[in-house]
Amino acid sequence: PEPASAAEAPPAEPPFDPSRYLPARARLDYQLNKGADGLAVGQVVHTLEIKDGRYALSSVTEATGIFSLLKSGKLVQISQGDVTPDGLRPHSFWAQRGQSAATTDTARFDWANHVLSIESPAGDRSAALAPGTQDLLSFLYQFAFHPPRPGEAVALSITNGRKLDNYVYDAAGVEKVELPSGALNALRLVKRHAPNEEWTEIWLAVDNRYLPVKIRQNDRDGVVAEQVLRTVSLLPPKDEH
Repeated sequence: PEPASAAEAPPAEPPFDPSRYLPARARLDYQLNKGADGLAVGQVVHTLEIKDGRYALSSVTEATGIFSLLKSGKLVQISQGDVTPDGLRPHSFWAQRGQSAATTDTARFDWANHVLSIESPAGDRSAALAPGTQDLLSFLYQFAFHPPRPGEAVALSITNGRKLDNYVYDAAGVEKVELPSGALNALRLVKRHAPNEEWTEIWLAVDNRYLPVKIRQNDRDGVVAEQVLRTVSLLPPKDEH
C-alpha cells in the first residue's frame, strides 16, 4: 500500500494562546459599597498582566472620602504564577493589611512536591496541594478558562494566605446587571454556606471574557460589602510606547 502522506496526518493543535481567555494587560476599577443602602466607602483596583506564559495579578483596596480619615491603611493582594491550558496556576500569593509586617500573609505553591506553605502571624503551616488550587485573587479569573453553565456546581480549593479551604460555587444563572457603564449579562455564582455563615456572590461578564463585574460579601450579621465594576481599561504591553 501507498505510505500515508503528510497531508493525511491529523491537524496539529494550535499553540496555547492565553489571549483567547484573558487580556494581556488590563486594569479594573471597582467602587466599594457597604450596607443595605450601598454607601460608597472606598475603591478597589485590579491589575492583570500576562506575558511569556506567566501572569501577575494585584488588588489594592482602600477607603475614600471621609472614610479614609476614619480607617487608615489599605489591603494589598498579589498573585503570581503560570498560565496553562487548564487556567491559572499560582506560584505565590501575598496579602498585607495596612503597613505592618504583622498583618502580612503569604502562600507558596510547590507544585512539584504537592505542598502549599503558609506563613502568617497566626503561625506557619503546610498542607497538601491539590491540582487546581487557587488563591483568593486568582480564582476570580480562573472562571474565564472554564466558565460553568447555569445549574452547574464548581468545587474549588482556595487559600487566603492564612488557611486553605474547600468551597463549592453554584452557577445560579445569567442575570442583567446594572453597572455605571451600563447594563450587561452576567453569570451569578453563589458560594454554598451554612446558616449564620459568611458567603460570597460573584457576577461574571458572559460577553467579556467572564471578567468579575460584581463581588458581594455577606457576613454573619447580614452586613453587605459589594465591589461594583466602574471601568475596564485594556493596556498596551509595557515595552510599547
